[in-house]
This record gives sequence, structure tokens and C-alpha cells, in this order.
Amino acid sequence: MKKLGSAGFSCVIFISMALFLQAQTFPTIIAPTEKVEPNTIYEADVKVANFQNIIGAQFTIVWDSTILKFKDAKNFLFEATALTEAFGETKVSSGLLAFIWVDAQLREQNLADSTTVFSIEFDVIGALNSTTPIRFTDDVAGREVATRAEGQVQAAFHDGTVTVMGNTTNVSIYNSAPHKIQVKNSFPNPFHDFTNIHIEVKETTNARLVISNVQGQTVFEAQRTFQSGTNILTLTKDMFPSAGIYQYSLIGTDFTVTQKLIFQ
Repeated sequence: MKKLGSAGFSCVIFISMALFLQAQTFPTIIAPTEKVEPNTIYEADVKVANFQNIIGAQFTIVWDSTILKFKDAKNFLFEATALTEAFGETKVSSGLLAFIWVDAQLREQNLADSTTVFSIEFDVIGALNSTTPIRFTDDVAGREVATRAEGQVQAAFHDGTVTVMGNTTNVSIYNSAPHKIQVKNSFPNPFHDFTNIHIEVKETTNARLVISNVQGQTVFEAQRTFQSGTNILTLTKDMFPSAGIYQYSLIGTDFTVTQKLIFQ
């Protein structure tokens, strides 16, 4: 058998390491990216992905307190008694919330992708078209995720953005899992004959398409398959009974996408 030279052997090792690291999936903490209406109460859901065998996590969330005013931390997924212990609220008035959680019994937590681990309730006080990032930092509690077997492990933290919008057309997109699916605003919107929605998914997936009117009644429903990569979903005028404001929803096993439509 032909022997590899030292340079060739090093190259093989480097490629193998790169492929190994590429194949790894890290626990991921995800902040929301959404558009909200002014003078409303908004719950920012902090979600996770690849959350397997986890016994603890900590991080700090920051935002612009002139746009979002903190009200409460709620919907904590783990033990309710740990709610007051998990959140350091000492600087929420200036837009900073520390989160520190370790399971008291070191029980491993396994969560489905897009599970909400807690929510931050805000009063939306910002002006129209104002924007604030929802960022993860190390300001108070450093960004860490731990397992029982390995202790602290490498993790990913995805920042989000909240934009204050008016409700005249409501054409903004709500996307519960931006790490799973990316959707662009439908175009044209308003529309008459048809509107196109550009959708990108990481892997082939099935989703239920539901179109509903302002009363919440379903006017059209179908199953759709989206191939890995970029897809174009076309909604045609025969799906809508009359002119008006509607909402389409794409509902998958681990994501929900919604957007308002104006059919003329």
C-alpha cells in the first residue's frame, strides 16, 4: 500500500477534522425577529434548537429600553420554583436581563427544535419604524451551555431584531423558526391575479398552507412540499373568495410562518 507523506497525511487529518466540525450540531439559543405594533404588549419568545442532554445555560439579553419597556419574564419551561432564581432583573430598566439556570438534580433536558424556554413581556413604547436588536452578550452572565457528561460545551447564540410597525397593511412576516425556514415578503402585495412568496428551507419539508380571512375562517387549505434550497410559492386569485385582507400560514412540524395579504 502506498504510504502518505507527512504533508499528505496532515492534509487528510485537516480535511477529516473540518468535516467532523461541519457535521457537529451545537446547542443553539435563538432570539426572535419580529415586527410589532406600537402601544401594545409584546412577548419575545426565546427558543432553542439542538437542545439535547442539557443541564444548564446562562447568558445576558440586551435591547433598547426606549423601544421596549420590560414588564416580566414568564413562561419559564423548567421548574416554576426556579423562575425567580433564574432571572437577574437588576438592570431591566436600561435594557439588560441576565439568565442563569442549572437543573438542581442535574437532570438532562431534551427539547424539540423551536421550543420556547421562556418569554420576555414588553410594553412597546418605541416610535413607528424604530428598531431594536435582541442580542445575547456576556455583560452579566456569560454565554454558556452545559451538559452533565462534558460540562461547558460549544453553543451558538442567534441574535434577533424587533421593529415597530403600524397596522395599516400588516404585511410583516411572523416566523417562529428562522433557523429552519426563511421567507421573504410576498410580492406583489396588495395583489389581484397572484402573489409570489420566496421560501428557503435547509432540508426538504412538508407544510400545511392555510389562508384565512380577518374573522379567522379558513378559505383555502392544502399540503405543500418544499425542497431543500429556494422555493417559490404562488398564491392565485382563485384561492380567495373576494377582495379583502387575508392571512396565509405555513405550518410545519417545527415552524409556523404567517403574513397578512391584501387581495384586490
